[in-house]
Amino acid sequence: MPLKHKHVIVKADVNRPPFEPGPVKEWLSQLISDLGMNVMMGPYAEYCTLDDNEGMTAMAILSTSHCVLHTWDHCEQPFIQFDLYTCSDLDLTVVWEALEFFKAFNIEYKYLDREHGLVEINS
Repeated sequence: MPLKHKHVIVKADVNRPPFEPGPVKEWLSQLISDLGMNVMMGPYAEYCTLDDNEGMTAMAILSTSHCVLHTWDHCEQPFIQFDLYTCSDLDLTVVWEALEFFKAFNIEYKYLDREHGLVEINS
């Protein structure tokens, strides 16, 4: 099977930022399962309490690459940054549905085909 090298990078404002690692790890596990991917390590999640950087960071190492989430919740409008890279198929509909967990809006994203450079895919 040829590798696909798909990468989605998301920034979204959220009305429901996470404050506890447990639900974020469950969210990440469910997303990975819903995408039909396999976890090699993780998921891990930890809340950062550094001034001006409060928020959650979560990640999982996949058999097909990685998945990372960062949140910021001590700002006027809480937001997330999400990064999913895979060398397999990637169904963006599953990703958009998963972001509903955070009550995401103003979703911006880049969807890249990284097999032969960084080619943006219009989806």
